[in-house]
Amino acid sequence: MQKLICLSLILLPLATHAAVVNGFYFMGASNMNSRRTSASQLPPNLQSPQPDVYYNYSLDAGSYQNPGNYTTLRPTAGNYPSSSNGTGFGAEVVTGRRLTDHFSSPVAVIKNGTGSSRLATNWAPGGAEYNRFLGQHFEMEAGMSALGDTLKPHTVYMQLGENDVINSTYASQYETNLRSFISQLRFDLNAPQLRFVIQKTYWPRGGASYSNGLQQVRTAQENIAASDPLVSIISADDLAFSTDNVHFTSASEMEIGERFYNATQVPEPSSATLLGLGCFTLLLHRKK
Repeated sequence: MQKLICLSLILLPLATHAAVVNGFYFMGASNMNSRRTSASQLPPNLQSPQPDVYYNYSLDAGSYQNPGNYTTLRPTAGNYPSSSNGTGFGAEVVTGRRLTDHFSSPVAVIKNGTGSSRLATNWAPGGAEYNRFLGQHFEMEAGMSALGDTLKPHTVYMQLGENDVINSTYASQYETNLRSFISQLRFDLNAPQLRFVIQKTYWPRGGASYSNGLQQVRTAQENIAASDPLVSIISADDLAFSTDNVHFTSASEMEIGERFYNATQVPEPSSATLLGLGCFTLLLHRKK
C-alpha cells in the first residue's frame, strides 16, 4: 500500500499539469519589433526554430505574422534593415528558451511588436494593437485546444514607453494608462494573477528636450511595480544601443531576454511533487 501511495504521488503532478501550456506574452514598440539585431549573432541553438516552444507573432501592425494559429519560436523581424542578413530577433528568443527549460515542458510565446506604438493610443484597451494582441491570444488558445491542451496566461513582458515620452500629455497620463492596461488585460484574458515584467523605459536620444516626459514614464512604471506584487521591473540603462541611439544591439537584446527570465515569478515544484520525489527516492533506497 505504501508503494502504491508513493507511486500515485509521483504520477499525479505529471497527469495534472501535462495538458497546461503556460503562455508568455511580449509586447511593445520597435525594440520589441526586433530592429537593429542580427540572428547570426545568436548562439547556434537559438538561430533555428525551437520545436518545443509554440509561437504566435505579429510585427508592424500585422504586416508580418505567422500562418495559422501558431508556429515554433524562431528569429523574426519587421520591415526594417535590422541587419545584413535581414533577420532580427527579440528578447523572446532567449526568454522563451529559458522558460521552456525551466518548466521541462512546452510553453507558448505570443509576441506583438509595432514600431512607434504608444500605450496611450495603440495599446490602450480597444486600441488597434491591444485588440490584435487579444486576437493572437485567442489564436494560440484555439491551437492549444486543438492539441487537447489548455493555454494558461502567465507573464507579460513590456518594452513600451518611448513614444509616450515625446508627448507631454501621454507622458503625464502614463501611470493611469498603464494601470488601466494591466487591469483590462487581466480581465480579458481571465487571468487575475497575470504577471508583468516591464523594461524600464530608457531613451538617451531624446536628450534634455524630453527629460521631463521620460522621468514621468519611469516614475509611473516604478510606482506600479511598488504597488502591485505581480509587477516587476528590469533596467536596461547599462546596455548598449546601436548607432541610431534608439534600438538595442543584438548583445543587449540577448541580455534583456536573460533579465526578463530572471525577473519572471515562476513557481517552485509543488509540495506534492517534492513528496512524490521523496517517496521515489525512498523506494529506490529500500530496493537496495
